Amino acid sequence: MDETISHAHRIEKRRRLPAAARLGTLAAGVALAAGSMALLPAGRALAAATPVSPSTANVAVGSGIALTLLTPAFTLTGIPGDIPVAPAAVTMDVFSNNATGYNVTVQAAAANLVGTGTNADLIPVTDLSVEETGGTGYLPLSSTTATTVYTQATPSAATPGDALSNDYEFNTGIPDVTPDTYTVTLDYVATDNP
Repeated sequence: MDETISHAHRIEKRRRLPAAARLGTLAAGVALAAGSMALLPAGRALAAATPVSPSTANVAVGSGIALTLLTPAFTLTGIPGDIPVAPAAVTMDVFSNNATGYNVTVQAAAANLVGTGTNADLIPVTDLSVEETGGTGYLPLSSTTATTVYTQATPSAATPGDALSNDYEFNTGIPDVTPDTYTVTLDYVATDNP
């Protein structure tokens, strides 16, 4: 008898719950069920995380060297016996990313400066000397051996590089030659140090 009263009491208590509370419980249950379905599609088991496959980015940087903005021509002017000087007669920029630096050389393309037209007079290229601007001494030019006019053991400044210049002079008086403009090509070369 006590059991019957107790059971009836529970049913009555359930009936007393407000309708909104009963609907809220039902709505929460449906939402939970719907959420579970969204997470796990029908017929699918919970999958393991996708494995990560790494890729390495590499940048291969080679050695570069460039000699640019070289003065195209210069003139030493005088009369026979004069010893003209041309400070900073040749300027250039040199770029090198070589860890051990670079050097710059100059060599005459011929043994003599030659005049124009039918003028047969010659001025030996060895009469001309060159030095790095602000250097400690002039060195004679040669058509057989390159003369080093600059060297350093570190990379240059960033592009366009180091700004360099050379002074030129006659190392003896201008020879007794016919008035004219005498010319020779000077080949400048920038090379990375080993």
